[in-house]
Parts: sequence; C-alpha cells; structure tokens
Amino acid sequence: MLRHVSVENNTHNNGVRVFERSSTLPSTNESMYLLVTDLPCTMEKAEAMLTPLMGHRLQWDTSLKAIETISAWPEKEVYLFRHLFRKLTPWNIPFSARESLDVAKFMRSKDEVVFGVMSTVHGDYPLNSKYVRIQFFLGGYMLCPSEKDPVNHTKLCMLFHADLNVSGNAIFERCATIDDRFQG
Repeated sequence: MLRHVSVENNTHNNGVRVFERSSTLPSTNESMYLLVTDLPCTMEKAEAMLTPLMGHRLQWDTSLKAIETISAWPEKEVYLFRHLFRKLTPWNIPFSARESLDVAKFMRSKDEVVFGVMSTVHGDYPLNSKYVRIQFFLGGYMLCPSEKDPVNHTKLCMLFHADLNVSGNAIFERCATIDDRFQG
C-alpha cells in the first residue's frame, strides 16, 4: 500500500506529491518511492531533459558526473548505460563517488512515454574501488499530457527504488523543486 510522504518542511513543494511503499524484495530494506508532479513544459522537452540519450540531463542534474552508453539496441529502444555520480550531491548529501550500470527500456504511445530502469552487471565493468556501486531495483518515468494544460504541461510520475545508503525521503524532499528546472 502506498502512503503519502510529507514534504511540508520544503517550501517549494508546488504540487509535488511523494508516496512511499515498503519493499517486497527480500534482499532489501529500502522503500519504493513515487513522485508525482506537473512540469511546466511539453512532453518532448520533459523527455529530452530526463533521458540520458540526448545529453541534456548532464546540464541540469548536477549529481551526475557522466553518462556513458555501453550498448544500444535502438530498434527495440533498449539501452545499457553507465552513470557516474559526484561525491557530493547538489543538496549537500555526502556521497562517495558512485556508479550504476543500468538497462533502460523506452515505450511510447500517442499520449505517453514510459522508460524503466534496472541495474545490471557487465563483464567489461567490474566493481571498482573508486566507486560505490548503486543498485537500482526499479526506477523510471512516465510522462503524459497534464490534465491542467495538456499542450504546455506534462504530468511526471517518477518511480525510485534503489540502494543508495541514503534516506530516500531526504532525496525526495529535495526533489520537490524539480519543476524549477523545467521552466522556459
């Protein structure tokens, strides 16, 4: 069952709702989080800003140091990425330098874009003492026209279930300002 997570301490939560659900995976204690908000931009712009494919993500997501495409199967819209994360997040949460190897699958319909992510392993990328390996159990985005303004606004649903060794609630409290990054 989903329960609403309060982000009342953040004054910038303009319509951002966060929900939490306990994990059902026996190997993890981390909760699963769902963020729901409206972004003040078209679906095309939201996809360009969120996806690792177009290079825009590194321009606004200051927690990311680099994104590398390891393999691609564009006809199936499946990609294998290596994400490198900085030692300190933009919210001043101390991290060790981190990496994740993630398989992403994109699915599209006339009014919706969904992309899901799950961590994996790769023989050419063994564990490295310079990085802590992040495990994304499940993550992704769903974009669709906003009910408020279907042309100029996009509804974003972001699912996050990962082992970061950091409170997910702390991360989502900071994510409450995500719509500011999509202005203009």
